[in-house]
Amino acid sequence: MSDEARWLDLEEIAQQVMETPAQGSAELTVWGGVFDADRLPDFLATWTLPRADMPYCLWQWTDDIVLLRGQVPNRLDWLERGRVFGPGGDLSLRRDGGRFLWNFVGPAEMAPPNGFEFADYWDGRADAPIRPRERTALLWGEELRDDHNHPLGVWHEDRVAAATLEYPGLRGARRVQLRYCEYLRGGRVELVWLLDLEEVAE
Repeated sequence: MSDEARWLDLEEIAQQVMETPAQGSAELTVWGGVFDADRLPDFLATWTLPRADMPYCLWQWTDDIVLLRGQVPNRLDWLERGRVFGPGGDLSLRRDGGRFLWNFVGPAEMAPPNGFEFADYWDGRADAPIRPRERTALLWGEELRDDHNHPLGVWHEDRVAAATLEYPGLRGARRVQLRYCEYLRGGRVELVWLLDLEEVAE
């Protein structure tokens, strides 16, 4: 095999996945549900957000998208999507007309959201565990520096030059990556848990 072809060895990847211990309900909490859009403030409150173990908050409206650290937005009326994630779990929300669809992936033995109905992913799947595979994805941009080479806390990428790229808590990191875990069943991605934002090692 040439050096050029060695960067992606499918047999090695498959072997790594098969050697990774499978996980089930004893290791992983997975829930999903639906609630009326006017209950959004209560839903966020029941998760006690912001939380130290889920610090990153990605909020999207029809006209804006922001990535914050430990902040629930003031304007919830027109929120289209939200994602709050970290080592304590990954909670995602998506507006669907007058309601929100939500799902959560996180550690085992979590307390369910008080006052909100949900479905447990493991119901009917107790004998069908999934296999985790940790991955990283390089995020857009390289951090801008001033004339004295001091970091400015804003990243730039020509291909998305109109976007405001800010990665909270990572000032001084020239490149940033997202660390996440895929959960595979039969070789297909079944679930994703966003874990952290981190500096890319030089």
